[in-house]
Amino acid sequence: MPLGFLKVFLRHFRVWKRYWFASLVGNVGEPVLYIFAFGYGLGRFMPKIGELSYLEFVAPGLALSACLYTSAYECTFSTYTRLARQGTFDAILYTPVLAWELALGEIFWGAFKGLLAAGCMLGVFFVIGLVPSLESLVLQLSVNFLFGLFIASLSFLTSMMAKSYDFFSYFFSLAVAPLFLFSGVFFPADAFGDGFRRVVFLSPLFQAIEVARFAMGQRLAFPVAAFLLFLSVCGISVFVAIYIAKKRLSH
Repeated sequence: MPLGFLKVFLRHFRVWKRYWFASLVGNVGEPVLYIFAFGYGLGRFMPKIGELSYLEFVAPGLALSACLYTSAYECTFSTYTRLARQGTFDAILYTPVLAWELALGEIFWGAFKGLLAAGCMLGVFFVIGLVPSLESLVLQLSVNFLFGLFIASLSFLTSMMAKSYDFFSYFFSLAVAPLFLFSGVFFPADAFGDGFRRVVFLSPLFQAIEVARFAMGQRLAFPVAAFLLFLSVCGISVFVAIYIAKKRLSH
């Protein structure tokens, strides 16, 4: 069984260990700021959404948003640096590691970085009682990792097409920001009517949030349709990213 992708992942992990403390400090400090801002700041002036306080409502989306931005930054700016500036990809491809293994290793590493960010946030939420059980925590971590695979694949694909760092401004402005703002993180998806909700339902972040809400006990029924669509999008994004990488890196 080819394990080249695992070697790529471990290579990135060994590099990350040199600055792990600074990375985790940021990941832990961010949820504390969000809790104060949304729970004890904005949340004091917001009415309940259904039976949920505003902090309870935004908590699942905030964790997934941390995963979104961390995975996106890792597989755009960092990946492009390894590809076009440092020559890391060229060096790896001189070893027995294949192009598709390199791509998969990059994607898994980006998803792992996203999981770390989301895990730190969910850990704080667990301590203050927003996550009801360890089972809920494990399910939400799984959802965040799957979402990390999706956004890491999309970001890696963007890096394969980029000619410079400036190209990423389009990606973050036209893809990441709309996902963050209009996927039900800060307000219900039906706020603009049923038509808008049908469009938002196609957002992988919205699908992931729906599953995370179930894990937090905010939904009585498991969102089967959202989950199946979410899994399909994740699988397709990884496949397409690897396919494009094979063509791009084989030349």
